[in-house]
Amino acid sequence: DHCAAINQAAYDMAMSTASSAARARFQKSGRPMKMVSDRKPTPPAGPWWIWNYLQYNDKGNDGMEISSWYAFYSLSAPAYGAGNHYCKLLSPARALEWIYTDGLRAASQGNAAIADVLI
Repeated sequence: DHCAAINQAAYDMAMSTASSAARARFQKSGRPMKMVSDRKPTPPAGPWWIWNYLQYNDKGNDGMEISSWYAFYSLSAPAYGAGNHYCKLLSPARALEWIYTDGLRAASQGNAAIADVLI
């Protein structure tokens, strides 16, 4: 799960970049992002990888599961893809947004305002 490891590094970077107050608030009241196994598109060809996006699976109070689509091509693959490794990646900025706002919303609030969480 190479993509999940990269996405975990982005989440860890965001967590370490957040202010100490935001990090403490999130650790107390936030819903964590959890990286889960990478997914291979079927069939394993370029367009099917392109047309799939990073998957966000809301698990309520248990957090948000993040799953990446991947495409790996060995060195013996056709020349156009030989040796390439593709992942759908989590932006550290998106992870930071989760830490500061979206991850603080109660699971039942959906897109509701976070005012109650911040007070």
